[in-house]
Amino acid sequence: MKHKLDDDEFNALLGMFGNQKAIFKKLRPQAISFKISYWFINIYSVVISAIYFIVTNFFADYANQNFLQSGYMDVLDGRTLAFLFLLFAFNATFFVGLGFRLLPIIMLVYLANSLFDELVLVFGNYSIKEVPIFAGFFLTSPFLMLCLLCAAFKYDPSV
Repeated sequence: MKHKLDDDEFNALLGMFGNQKAIFKKLRPQAISFKISYWFINIYSVVISAIYFIVTNFFADYANQNFLQSGYMDVLDGRTLAFLFLLFAFNATFFVGLGFRLLPIIMLVYLANSLFDELVLVFGNYSIKEVPIFAGFFLTSPFLMLCLLCAAFKYDPSV
């Protein structure tokens, strides 16, 4: 026979775990340099990824056909998706407040690695004029790197 909990037993069971509150971080009390970096990282990442997917899906016919057939696009697709997953983790760790300083450093290392790969693989075989979308990413990503550094070091976990 099953025993149903009465109100006193149920409240005692809930009270065993103490007061659990989910507290999410807010952007408001952070330093202005952190806020600018945070918003730039998010906007830049979404815009550059959207441009990349639009160009690769809708304007592939106008691109350099040798470049498309070389297999670099598969590598770049994977890197873009991995960076979007890192962006999700970046935002999740900020709002939860656990391990946020580590994630911009991980993103910075990942970005440096992908820039080096792009420099060696893409621009070692093609000129900037032949693959302009990748040149745009390559030339603007130092701003993203600076913002990642700023976000890592200007983050105040106490607020």
